[in-house]
Amino acid sequence: MVTPVGVKAVLVGCLGFCLMACSAETPPAGDAAAGAPAVPREVAGWRAADDGEVFDTESIYSYIDGPAEVYMAYGMVRCLSRRYSGPDGEPDIVLDLFEQASSADAFGVFTHDRDGEEVDVGQGGLYRHGWLSFWKGRWFGSVYAEGESEAATEAVRAIARAAADAIDEVGEKPPLVAELPSEGLDQRSVRFLHTQEILNGVIY
Repeated sequence: MVTPVGVKAVLVGCLGFCLMACSAETPPAGDAAAGAPAVPREVAGWRAADDGEVFDTESIYSYIDGPAEVYMAYGMVRCLSRRYSGPDGEPDIVLDLFEQASSADAFGVFTHDRDGEEVDVGQGGLYRHGWLSFWKGRWFGSVYAEGESEAATEAVRAIARAAADAIDEVGEKPPLVAELPSEGLDQRSVRFLHTQEILNGVIY
């Protein structure tokens, strides 16, 4: 059941849509990785398998298809993806960094799914079932292991922290979030959004 406070928390993004324009500066053609966070190529025994890939607002659908709509709803600029290979017998780990239109939008993507254990990564992090998500500045990070092991779990956390630490900027939450009443508010219930499709996903 959605409480009155929960309803207000969900609608904060809908109100914010009227007050905030989504804009971002797209990297010049041919230099799609310009300004990318300098994430280490080796972390916790896992090494980058290649130089990674960069997906724009068109090619992102060839990478993640359906879920791409979530990132696009928050003004995605590009996605930087890198695969890490671990020691023998350990699963690969995939790091995806999504540059969004603003820090408010990066926060919005993060709030789309708030299940999991809170972890101290970036400006907010959550870990669940081999997947860690976080936000920092205009970036939303997703790190997941393609298999389960104790070492992989630790490596997912280490790679996520390394990626967050490589992002120099610190972002601001949408101003309307601060307008929510603090008494009785479940912070994990807060959602920031722009579109009816995302609202439907949260409510229904």
